[in-house]
Amino acid sequence: MKTIIYTVFLSLMVAFAYLTISPDDTQEYGQKMLPCEIPSEPLFPSYNHSFFCCPGKVGFWVSAGYKPPGEIIGFRAQNVPLGYNETVVFVIYKKTKDGWKVIYTENDWHAEFILPPEQNVTYALSVYVFDKDCNLIDSLYSTVFVPIQDFNAEMYLDKEVYKPGETAKLVVKNTGKTPILLGNPYVIYRLENGNWEKVKLGIFFTLEGYEIMPGESWTQEIRLVYFDESTWNSYPLPPGRYKIIKEALGIGVEGKLTLEVEFEIRE
Repeated sequence: MKTIIYTVFLSLMVAFAYLTISPDDTQEYGQKMLPCEIPSEPLFPSYNHSFFCCPGKVGFWVSAGYKPPGEIIGFRAQNVPLGYNETVVFVIYKKTKDGWKVIYTENDWHAEFILPPEQNVTYALSVYVFDKDCNLIDSLYSTVFVPIQDFNAEMYLDKEVYKPGETAKLVVKNTGKTPILLGNPYVIYRLENGNWEKVKLGIFFTLEGYEIMPGESWTQEIRLVYFDESTWNSYPLPPGRYKIIKEALGIGVEGKLTLEVEFEIRE
């Protein structure tokens, strides 16, 4: 008796998990009816792929991470066996307060989708491969997040006035609602006769990237020196008015920020 009840319960769970996508479910983006039923919620992929790499032999690319509205996301398979005629379905789910909603489907080895203008939205991207009897044989999964397009940061120094030869501490704080990306490079300008003139630094910057989450800060030490090409040496910046400029990128946001802060050097 227990075995029968368990079998019926399991059958109901499977029936609930796999729903046929009707025209009403996807009419917003004009999808067609699909040859196989797909899960009503995204499935996490198997860790041991039988079709996709690895150990399967079919390579793939699926969009993931932070993206701005209007960007193209999608899926592409590589090295699909010639004449392979099983069913592949690319599905995009949108996270809602009640769960997940299917908003896009494509029955092809290459699919693209333009993200709507909505912000603060999470999408799940799934790829399902079915055999000729519509049994699921492999799947892929990734997530795309479209953040609020509020991209702001402030930059300041630990002091406003330095002595020649001192090292400054530069702080960048993320004051927006989306993560920002910073690198090590910066530029120093000196005010001369009312114009900002670029200072030769003679510094080779490494190319690390630093992700700063909303509300967090990042600190960098700045050597207040200039490079003299005639002697091929660096020397402390002389007294005067200066400013530091850095650029920041928004993750999942188009454009960039140019940050600057001024300081003085006095004897």
